[in-house]
Amino acid sequence: MKDFLTMVKKLYYRNYEDSMEAIKEQQIPCAYFYPMEPFEAGNIDAVWEWGMNVTTICTWDKNVGEINYPACRVVGLKEFLADPREVKVMLLHTQMWLPVLDKVLAPLGVDSISLGHLQDAINRRDFMFDNLPRLYDTYACFGQEESKKAYLAAVIGNVSWQIRDYHFAPEPQYMLEGFLPQENDIAIDGGAYDGGTAKLFSSLGAKVYAFEMDKKNYEVCKSKAEQYGFVAENMGLSNVEADAHYNSGGTASCKLDHGAETAHFISVDAYVERAALPRVDYIKLDVEGAEQEVLEGAAASILKWKPKMAISAYHRPYDLWALREYVSALCPSYRFEFRHYPIDVTDYWLSEQDKALLNEYGLGYKIPTSCETVLYCY
Repeated sequence: MKDFLTMVKKLYYRNYEDSMEAIKEQQIPCAYFYPMEPFEAGNIDAVWEWGMNVTTICTWDKNVGEINYPACRVVGLKEFLADPREVKVMLLHTQMWLPVLDKVLAPLGVDSISLGHLQDAINRRDFMFDNLPRLYDTYACFGQEESKKAYLAAVIGNVSWQIRDYHFAPEPQYMLEGFLPQENDIAIDGGAYDGGTAKLFSSLGAKVYAFEMDKKNYEVCKSKAEQYGFVAENMGLSNVEADAHYNSGGTASCKLDHGAETAHFISVDAYVERAALPRVDYIKLDVEGAEQEVLEGAAASILKWKPKMAISAYHRPYDLWALREYVSALCPSYRFEFRHYPIDVTDYWLSEQDKALLNEYGLGYKIPTSCETVLYCY
């Protein structure tokens, strides 16, 4: 309870709105990290008009010559790291992977804050406050201190928009000791993408059934399935069997009523019956916000076999408690743990140009973001 109350206090003084107001009122010297070209001065103008004391524009060294903004010192990242001068806060452009810069800013005593829409931040803060009892109920379900620490950090980070507030696990995603599929287990991989996790589970000796609705992703997944001996299905998982629309977006392909593409969806329970699977031992879900739908379509299997589960819990703000609540209501004997992972971009997501920048500045391929939180059920 003490740690939870400490988190609540932080929500009051470390939320995005109040942090930005304090920076503005105290006129704390800020830098704005602008990563892209061509340069658009309007982004900096907007921060100035908000009242921020932006003294420096920082960018990748190759872009320095493209930026002309006389009111600010313009420097490449290497020069900034060698001499940040008076800067105490780095305002990060909205590009999702830029929080990785905190790794090199923190040793300089420079805070980093991801810029975003103020009203969105206020709404998120208020939503968390409105649901504190449900957050606490889920927090109290975790057995490991590491789970409690990661969970409270996820709540704070969602409100502060500061990557340093999160607590990331050291192991690869889904690889938490005691929560892996075992040899001869039957494993369902929902949202298989390119088959990377299915390959991993298959290497542990599990019989893996990987579901990927996106046609392009499926072709890559199918190639891995043929090579590594798992089953790949070009279907999405849901709570009903039907054709439905989706948006194709690589790792972020998602079911969408007005999406341009169409796929077939099936429930886990229907697939188990049709494929005559003798049981289900493990379920992993990363289905872009449809996790509860899939759990509803797996209810009979969950009740019958109580599989271990690893469920993505970040696509919707209420996933932080609603997914746990659903599983607990369905099968009260489940216990839970929680972890937060950086995104490993070694083989996907970023372009080769972006990866070259990570290499140039020694930033590594593990990108900390607000995403990739996992609810483990056992």
